[in-house]
Amino acid sequence: MVGVDELFFSATDRAGVIELVNSTFARLSHYTHDELVGKPHNVVRHPDMPGGAYKLVWKQLHEGRPACAYVKNIAADGSFYWVFATLLPVGDKFLSVRKRPQMTDLLAITEDLYSGARSRELQAHEEGSSRAEAAEIGCGIIVEELAKYGITNGDDLALNTLPREVLEHVRHSGGLPRRPDATGPLGDLLRIMHEIDTLTVHLVHQMDEYADFVRALESSYGDAELAAARLRDIAAAARRAADLPAVGAAARKAVEAAAKQAAAAGHEVEEGMVVTPFVAELSDRMSGHADKASEELASLVVHLRQAAEQVRWLRMRIALLRLHNLMVGTFASELIDGHGDGDTTESMRLLCQALQEGVVELIKTDDTVREAAGAVPALVEDAVRQADRVLRLVTKWRPEIGALGCADIAQEHLDAVSAITEAGFDELHRFYTVAARCSLLGDNHDEERLAAAISNLANVLDEYSKESAA
Repeated sequence: MVGVDELFFSATDRAGVIELVNSTFARLSHYTHDELVGKPHNVVRHPDMPGGAYKLVWKQLHEGRPACAYVKNIAADGSFYWVFATLLPVGDKFLSVRKRPQMTDLLAITEDLYSGARSRELQAHEEGSSRAEAAEIGCGIIVEELAKYGITNGDDLALNTLPREVLEHVRHSGGLPRRPDATGPLGDLLRIMHEIDTLTVHLVHQMDEYADFVRALESSYGDAELAAARLRDIAAAARRAADLPAVGAAARKAVEAAAKQAAAAGHEVEEGMVVTPFVAELSDRMSGHADKASEELASLVVHLRQAAEQVRWLRMRIALLRLHNLMVGTFASELIDGHGDGDTTESMRLLCQALQEGVVELIKTDDTVREAAGAVPALVEDAVRQADRVLRLVTKWRPEIGALGCADIAQEHLDAVSAITEAGFDELHRFYTVAARCSLLGDNHDEERLAAAISNLANVLDEYSKESAA
């Protein structure tokens, strides 16, 4: 079994041919460094692994997107081991950092899923399908099965698994290596990495908070749909009552009586002027505000979905940055201890590039999250205002029906409205809770200092490379 603090590193070209490996990969795969470099990465592919899993990963990478997967590998001696693999396009390479799987529930689901997909692939082979065709079949099965867990594509897979795996790693690992007596560029490198670690520790703690925030946003989707449906039901009941023949007749008589009173009082009443009965006017206004509230709530849901998606990406960016920083620290400690190999410096340089690109994406995503969250309170206010207008009109509509002497005739519709309004609109109040959470979204990191530390890391690594080459 892979140890908690054992991290695999490798980098391939765009065709999947291995160019860089670390000592952990070589040791646990029971291959030498030279036996791995220049080989396709599937040199360690276990026969139980479905081609569809790799197809899903490669699709992500070739689209320029990060990918994650649980992978069962086979070593040169026939033994096997599971890893949780993170993969990322960096320059003209695909960078991969792998660790021990720590979400055992996800791993168990994956094993069952892979077993079914692989069986179907082997069957397809026997039926004459090519390897690529079988992998396509396997990929379809994997995507179909993942959809049962709310995961619809490669992005969803990364967004759901990577933060959870990294959080578990943070909780159980020994963290960044410490070499307090180290001097020179390598000592500086490790100290900078500890600075990055410190600067992002609040971000890691916020990952759980962000997960709760996403759940709160997601629960609001249903609240919005429920509130909109109930408001439309109120307006529809009011319209049905206004359309009852007896109610219409009573309303017209009331209008005629009002016109006669106006004429008797000396007010001019234009001949042929059509006056909409008040009960019909109220139902029209209720319908208008209900429709407007539905539109506002639908817009709010679209915005909340976008905000939730960006929060998921923010969690993933945080997790990936922490993992890459830890990998650089592992390489630096190996060099300090005299265990580095010829790939170490180049691997660190590639990881530094990933960190630099990663912090840019993290800051950009964080800004997007805060902008989206900042807009939520006003959107909630707009939607609730329209809903309140419907409910206020109900308080006028109900007595108007009674004043017309039609309460008994319209009782069914009065009861329908009462059943909705008396139950309350708790879902509208919950929107204010979501709005408050958006307003209070924490900001516990110094973006400029974090970016500067990562830039400094790359500079010190260049200094070390020049010193080593001299």
